[in-house]
Amino acid sequence: MFYELVKESKEDNQALEQIINMFEPKLQKMLSLTKLGEREDLAQELKYRLIMYIKRYDVDSMYE
Repeated sequence: MFYELVKESKEDNQALEQIINMFEPKLQKMLSLTKLGEREDLAQELKYRLIMYIKRYDVDSMYE
């Protein structure tokens, strides 16, 4: 399922949003270790980086 979502996310923002939502519990846990005033900025940066890594990832290289 995750593989298909990553593949779909190249063209479908809903698939990308599903992936981000899958990581949300981990993100919130990590943010709880951060100063309250820095959490929102850090959350945005982490989600941005997650999106960039997903978009750049070559799903077809998994089976070569």
